[in-house]
Amino acid sequence: MEEAVLQLRGGDGLTDVVGILTFVIFINWYDSLFGVKAFQANPLPHQDPFGWLSGKYDHKPMQHTSYKSSRFELEMAGVNDNMCPGLAMADENGFVMSYQEAHNLVAETYPGYLEVNENCKITDWQAAKHIYHANGMGIDPADYGFTQQELERIRGESGYKVGGLIAYARRGYRLPPIEMVQDYQLRLKTSCKKAPIKRTNVPYYDVNGVWQARVFATPPSEDSSGIIIAFNESTGDLITGDKQKNPAFDRLKNENYLGGKKWMLKWSNK
Repeated sequence: MEEAVLQLRGGDGLTDVVGILTFVIFINWYDSLFGVKAFQANPLPHQDPFGWLSGKYDHKPMQHTSYKSSRFELEMAGVNDNMCPGLAMADENGFVMSYQEAHNLVAETYPGYLEVNENCKITDWQAAKHIYHANGMGIDPADYGFTQQELERIRGESGYKVGGLIAYARRGYRLPPIEMVQDYQLRLKTSCKKAPIKRTNVPYYDVNGVWQARVFATPPSEDSSGIIIAFNESTGDLITGDKQKNPAFDRLKNENYLGGKKWMLKWSNK
């Protein structure tokens, strides 16, 4: 084939034309006989003026596609869906932000309150702090993209000196949405309005001490658990709001106090 090309280069005139036609026929015959291209039609850019005119060699930006890391990849990287970025920078306590940063975040997320009556209110902050009780008020956390286990972390963080919701936020866990908090607040208020038992100055004992509480209680029935909602008598803020079993109602009815017995024994002796 190289010899044919050389012969073409040496001729002129009519001989050249005949030679070119013969060469083209030969190439077509070769392609059809062997099923391959004798010459590939892939000129280099500097040999392809028509390619430049048609925009074939114009620079095109890289196309980016949407990609979500798999749960396995995230877990291997030490990140999960419940945490914020930057966990690699956590301190020895697992905190990814300072107390003040977490405080500001919580304050911005939960700025309001719902008034129950002239003496009691449910702030967004306090409702979020007790949101792990929301399932006791008939709220399914899954409706707001959470699991009960996630919400229980808020309770679990309360052992830290800086407080439950703040410590929870400092670890980078996502905060419950305000819509969920408002749902919980409204159900608490409705239960307070309907509660057949209303008492004031009821001692409420917990791990931190004893408080005088204003209480709204709905005793359990055959088909539903009872509900006890308590507010700090002096500040009007929510202390607790959740379904309760018979022992809690027995303590309220017979001994006029709320909270764990071990806390009552501890703080009564102080």
